Amino acid sequence: FFFHPHPAKPDPLWSRGLGDVYKRQVQKDTSLPDEGKNPPSLLGKPLKFLTDNYPTDLKGQIKFLGKEIFGDDANAIKFMERVVQQESRMGQDPGTYNISGKLGNRGSIGVAQADEVAFDQVQKKLNDPNSTIYKYIKPFEKAIGVDLRNIRYEDLKEDILSVAIGRLYLMQHTEDPIPTEIEDQGRYWKTNYNTEAGAGTPEQFVVNNQK
Repeated sequence: FFFHPHPAKPDPLWSRGLGDVYKRQVQKDTSLPDEGKNPPSLLGKPLKFLTDNYPTDLKGQIKFLGKEIFGDDANAIKFMERVVQQESRMGQDPGTYNISGKLGNRGSIGVAQADEVAFDQVQKKLNDPNSTIYKYIKPFEKAIGVDLRNIRYEDLKEDILSVAIGRLYLMQHTEDPIPTEIEDQGRYWKTNYNTEAGAGTPEQFVVNNQK
């Protein structure tokens, strides 16, 4: 994998995702297992997908997942675009693909900025046939060629997987409908995605999505 360098001073407007407080405070942990000891991605290197089946641009992937996999309406799709913009500037933030922290509690990663704890929570639900998100496994595999139960935290460097896990995290976290007004979406994002542990604010969500 290729790592992007951490910015010297993270822009205070950007939340850094589900584990943003953790990721802001922790320098790159030298106790992380080296590549020879770290479990490899199940998808291999580089990641390979059925790329003819879905768009290659990030906004196109968000729309594809929402419409074709999750059955989202236009409002929910727009909200996920705003989440990704808030979390990583659509993947343009220098720290988007960095991994930091100790194995089992690593920080937020990928365009939707899910941390390892959130990823494990989604995986637990994906492996439970009675969960509300279990039904998305087969449609995702049919469209993308990947069984979501087999991906690793490290695989969230792939944008379409990061967005999928971010959306599934929201689905399993709350049944409240996504609001339509951007100010209400900011509060919804803060409550259900960034959470009290995060450094982001609803006001930042609005500002960062009014460009």
